[in-house]
Parts: sequence; C-alpha cells; structure tokens
Amino acid sequence: FDGDGFVIADFAEFDDEDWDGVAIDDAGGIIVAGATQSPRVGVVARYLTSGAVDAGFGTNGATLAPFEEQSELSAVAVDAEGRIIAGGCPLVPGFEAEGFGLVRLTAEGAPDPAFGGGGSVITTMESEAVPEPNGCITDLKIDAKGRIVAAGWATDPETPGQQIMVAARYLDDGSLDPGFGEGGIVRIVFPGQTNAQAGGIDIGA
Repeated sequence: FDGDGFVIADFAEFDDEDWDGVAIDDAGGIIVAGATQSPRVGVVARYLTSGAVDAGFGTNGATLAPFEEQSELSAVAVDAEGRIIAGGCPLVPGFEAEGFGLVRLTAEGAPDPAFGGGGSVITTMESEAVPEPNGCITDLKIDAKGRIVAAGWATDPETPGQQIMVAARYLDDGSLDPGFGEGGIVRIVFPGQTNAQAGGIDIGA
C-alpha cells in the first residue's frame, strides 16, 4: 500500500483537506469524505487498492459536494449499485450547520441527477420556535432495501439552544421516507441533557 503502508495525497485543486468518513467499494477502492479548508467545501475522493489516488474518479480523483453553500461531509457509504452516498451539512455564513446534507455520486464520481436536486438533498430542521435552519449528519448507513438512514444532531424544535439526537430515513430519490418516524425524521430528547448528538448508527438484521 503505497510502499510503506500509509498515504499522504496532495490534491492540487484544494487548499488542504481533512477526512472524516471512509468506505470500501466492491472493487476494493477506498472512498473518503471530508472537506477542503479554504473555502470549506465537502469533498469525496477515491484511492485505488495500491494507495494511489484514482485519477479516473471525479476530477483528478475527487468530487466537490454539489451544494450552493460551503459545506462539510462526515460520513460515506457505498450502496448495492456502487453509488456513493456522503452525508454532512451545508454551512451558512459563520460556519453554522444548516441541516442534514446528503450527496449521491455515481461510481465514477459524478453527482447523480436522479437524487434530489442535481445530486444533493438538504433537510433543514427549523420550527416555529427555532426558525433558523440547523442540524448536521454525523453518520449514515444503507439498509437492506437501499434506503439511506442518517443520524446526527439538530436543535430541539421546542427548546432553542438545546441540541438533540436526530435520525432520518431517505428513499432512493432522496425524499424523506414518510413511513419512518414523523415525516421521515425521528427526534430523540434526553431529559436534562442540552447537548446531545449521534456519534454513529447501525442497522439491525
């Protein structure tokens, strides 16, 4: 693997990157998701089994998240069709998280136009008591039916300033699954806790 067991890749198009999510595709390729530093933009890259950057993926090995805002990605998975799903959040000015953000790419690294709007979906978590968009995905998995289950955090819709755990399930086209929770979203409130978030998620058999 790159001759010494680890890789430090330099993507000339970006000003530094950090990686928070990793997945392995059916060909053994290593898919990583994270963000560039300046500006802060979500990015997905692919490495070959040798540790070399896959130059045939996206643009010279990487694809930027197709959000209009700045963004960051924290989790990534590969579905049964080889499509890549990455999750995190768009960022409003001040780097405040704007909501659950999902990106789906083809196996070649192109945004999938059949998913949401041009390859991305944003689920904002505002409410009457909390009118500002908020929330972010920290982990995601693909279930046996190909649905995307994402977990993270958002502001309690009834208590401004209180952060709670949130899970959401999405259908193949990127729309929320109405058969999951309330309109596709489950909010978990722990009494007495003011700063909760999901650190990971798994799906039972």
